[in-house]
Amino acid sequence: MTEPLTTSPLPPPLTFALLRLRNVTRCDSWPQPLHRQTPSDLGCAVASEAGQLCEQLGRLRRHLQVTCPSRYRSTVAAEITRQLGREIADLVLYADLLAARLDLPLEHLLAARFNEVSEELGSSVKLPFKEEDVCSRSS
Repeated sequence: MTEPLTTSPLPPPLTFALLRLRNVTRCDSWPQPLHRQTPSDLGCAVASEAGQLCEQLGRLRRHLQVTCPSRYRSTVAAEITRQLGREIADLVLYADLLAARLDLPLEHLLAARFNEVSEELGSSVKLPFKEEDVCSRSS
């Protein structure tokens, strides 16, 4: 007789609300909690992460242009790509803290902006969201 398959429960899906909750909770455990950080400080952190992302993109471009064995090139590219992922994540996390500091709902801002760009491009691809969700949170 075979034993039934046991699976561990899946973690809950990551949502913007869960990200915000955990991100702010962790930030508030730092020596300088979120309410003591200025939007300017957080904006500079976002810019710094964007700069680090660009630095890694430059590294990737240079490595892909170098004439070298493809095995080495793909190993280096994979390492740089992993670092790119880390920088993208850092950028999003700081952007979320900035939005939290300004009491802005990141998920609604993203949906609103996505839909605005879709309108500008004449695209029918849109995200579901209600305009009042953004207005009611920021007023």
